[in-house]
Amino acid sequence: MLSKSNSTVQLSKDLKVDLLGHFIYQSGREKVFLTSMEFKLLTIFISNPNELLDVTYLMNTMNELNDSCYSEQNIYIQISRLRSKIEENPSEPDLLITLRPGYILNIKI
Repeated sequence: MLSKSNSTVQLSKDLKVDLLGHFIYQSGREKVFLTSMEFKLLTIFISNPNELLDVTYLMNTMNELNDSCYSEQNIYIQISRLRSKIEENPSEPDLLITLRPGYILNIKI
């Protein structure tokens, strides 16, 4: 179950997202600011916790949100960048998991 307050979302025991400030903070680390695209991508996952989202869905949703044209490659790159900010070990993710044909945000509270 996703834990929310007015402006923060708890993704795991040690990881929170500040929805107003567009940053994350993890126990023992400084604030990590997200780019606009990283933040929008993360909010798509937050809106669909523990659901498999395929790359086409992510691409179409990002294009609607940004009035832009993002490719599958853009999504793969942003997933990688987002993982580097939210995962303790991005090469072995446990929050933003690859599950073909897409990704799932594994909320653990």
